[in-house]
Order: sequence, then C-alpha cells, then structure tokens
Amino acid sequence: EQVTADVLFGQARGEKRPDLAVCVVDATNLRRHLRLVLAVRRLGLPCVVATGRSLGWGAVLARVLPVRAVVTENGGAYVLREDRGLRVAFMEPDDVRDEGMRRVGRCVEEIVDRLPALRVVHDPAARVTDVALDIGERATVDPAVVREALAMVSDAGLHGITSSIHMHVS
Repeated sequence: EQVTADVLFGQARGEKRPDLAVCVVDATNLRRHLRLVLAVRRLGLPCVVATGRSLGWGAVLARVLPVRAVVTENGGAYVLREDRGLRVAFMEPDDVRDEGMRRVGRCVEEIVDRLPALRVVHDPAARVTDVALDIGERATVDPAVVREALAMVSDAGLHGITSSIHMHVS
C-alpha cells in the first residue's frame, strides 16, 4: 500500500506521477478496491477500472463511480463515459464475437458434461464476451479439475483464464 501511495503522489524514487490510474476491482475485496478508486479520484487522477466481472456489472460501476471507463470480461467489453452518458464498446466486431461465443458455448457444454464439479455462473444476460465457470465463488473446485478444463479450452483453440473465483472462457 505504501508503494502504491508513493507512486500515486509522485513520491516514488525514479518514477514520475502517473497520468492515469488503472484500478483492478475484484468482488473478493470490493470495499477495499472501491476505496482505492475514490482515493485516486480525490488525487485528481483520471481513472479506469478493470474487472473480470460481466459487462452488466461494469455498466453499474461506470454509472456510480467517477471513472473514465470500466473494462470488463477480461478486456472483451468496456463502458466509456462520454459527454452525454455511457457508451458500450467491444474489442471485436459483432459477427466475430457472435461466432466466438458459439464456439465458447460448445466448449463450455463439453467441459460441464465431462467435469461436473464446474458450473456456469448464472449471469448470462449481463455477460456478452465470455462464459464464467465458478471455481471459488460459491463452490470449491479442485485445482486439478480447473487445469483439465483449461486444457480443454486450449485444445478447442479458445482462451481460458482464472481469477480467484471464476474460470473465464473466451
């Protein structure tokens, strides 16, 4: 925390004060992360929030926090604050994203059939660029099972990444 404070105040040896702060907001320590975002804004630094949570969750954060943007779903979608409100944007064109999500859906179906300890996180209306599987939010999944699922994702030519609570497939 002291290193972060020194950097943000421009007091870190050999470092200039940043022009912008990217704050990672993770639901496992939400209160602490939101306090950091607000502290950064009080310092007058523009702020972007990054989260693995859904686009729907990111839109809520963008509405209530004084930030320039919220990057969601591990970079797949983002919400930008503009003059007239918020704008949702994606890293890929719609047709590419739609085909990718069809492939992701087939892969996740195979994973859940083969590895019943894994369950899809139920926020499909709010999530548009990946599918999240619960590995530590409501269930505790053996790391060997997670590794096997990640191998299946890789074998399908897709991208898998884990956080402390989810395995994301995109």
